[in-house]
Amino acid sequence: MDKKNNSILIVLCSVILLALLGGAIWLFIAKPLPLAARIAIVVALFLLAAVDFILIQNRIHSRKVSTESDRPALGLISQIQTSLDNLVLKTNALPEKNFPEKKRIETLDESVNQMSSVATIDAAKLEQEILMHVTQISSLCDSVIAGSDDGAFKKALAVLENQIRERNLKENR
Repeated sequence: MDKKNNSILIVLCSVILLALLGGAIWLFIAKPLPLAARIAIVVALFLLAAVDFILIQNRIHSRKVSTESDRPALGLISQIQTSLDNLVLKTNALPEKNFPEKKRIETLDESVNQMSSVATIDAAKLEQEILMHVTQISSLCDSVIAGSDDGAFKKALAVLENQIRERNLKENR
């Protein structure tokens, strides 16, 4: 049984139970009932309220989960944006000879800040790779700042540029 039919069945049972309880309460008001019947009515009302509370919480939770699962790419994009923002700050310490690379990273940062989510598996995989390469470039940037050769840094930056360009193409399709 799917969720929609299950929900309809639960609501129908709740309505029937509520109608029965309404009739019992009407009898309770119309003429005095024994103490056991009064306790049974109160317990049944409590159970109905508990079941409805659980159903409402379940519905709210399922909506929240479906909303979060519809936007997984948005979380990756915000992580990429944060990582690139930090990388832009780190590039201020690069040697003067790496000024063109610093500008390229700033351009990539602007490009990613304009990126919007795309709900495809290919886009999500590409975003994961982009995030991984931003982390790699950040480490290579530290090495260049420390005085290492910048060849690997430049190569990794070229790969990142291609990945971001490819990701932007997926967004425009």
